[in-house]
Amino acid sequence: MVFLSILAKYSTHSLIASGVTFQVWVEMDSDQPTGWFFLCVYKITSTIVNMKTKRAYKYRFYPTLEQEVLLSQTFGCVRFAYNHILRWRTDEYYKNGNSINYNAASKKLTELKKIPEYAWLNQVSSVPIQQSLRHQQSAFKNFWEGRAKYPTFKKKHAKQSATLVSSAFSMKNGQLYIAKSKMPLNIRWSRPLASDPFSITISKDRARRYFVSMPCEFETKPMPISNKTVGIDLGLTDLFITFDGFKSGNPRHIKRYEAKLVEINRFFPSSKRCHACGFVNESLPLSIREWDCPECETHHDTDINAAKNIKTAGLVELACGATGMGTAV
Repeated sequence: MVFLSILAKYSTHSLIASGVTFQVWVEMDSDQPTGWFFLCVYKITSTIVNMKTKRAYKYRFYPTLEQEVLLSQTFGCVRFAYNHILRWRTDEYYKNGNSINYNAASKKLTELKKIPEYAWLNQVSSVPIQQSLRHQQSAFKNFWEGRAKYPTFKKKHAKQSATLVSSAFSMKNGQLYIAKSKMPLNIRWSRPLASDPFSITISKDRARRYFVSMPCEFETKPMPISNKTVGIDLGLTDLFITFDGFKSGNPRHIKRYEAKLVEINRFFPSSKRCHACGFVNESLPLSIREWDCPECETHHDTDINAAKNIKTAGLVELACGATGMGTAV
């Protein structure tokens, strides 16, 4: 819960979130217990500016026989180099106490490719092999910082992938060409690219289907600005109830809507708190669907009252920078 400092009866706060300036007025109610306040109104005082963002576009493609052989070799080289260096790094740490960085791993790969026994590593583009070491370094970084488990070995019969940067592919007349292949990939273009990709990742799943993912950078277009807000309570007999009394019924599929919601802490007493005066009815059981506030005598529909409280809490969270699910009040 983010608490705003109340310096006087009326206090104005300017907050900036996601390129938008919010003006927030908070009013202290002198008739309520000390520290209780209400968010009265907020408004946007500036528009959202265009921002550059990245988005990956994934397409299925159908390689020729020659391309299928090339990709099979590339996947094999990427997998072998990744596993070989991972084994070496692990042994160096546990046997000799040495922590290997990316530069040392890259040097080891160069030495490996000079050994006649591993000359076949030079038959494919060096770029995806080098990129696999960068991915391995990122995996180690995530492990060291507690965000992931220790890196694991790549398996031959699992999903295969190889990443190419701009030096190993090109876009010509709307067609994608990769290094070591004279023919463009036969891609099923389901939608146009936002810009030329700065890298590509080619993958093959266990069903032997081929895909290419192309991240692009582009400028986002601001959505129309609206001052309208709504408080929503998730109910038992209805999926949701809004602060103005609308009840939705109970449809089954709700996952696609979750990312657009600001999440309120599950322990926030939205049903038990009177939206009019702030009194919390601690003894209110779940089975009671209507109740009267003993402080201000306001009659409440439990769900609608909860939705109104959630709207107020959500406005505070939005003003302080919340953008979607996972941010709790």
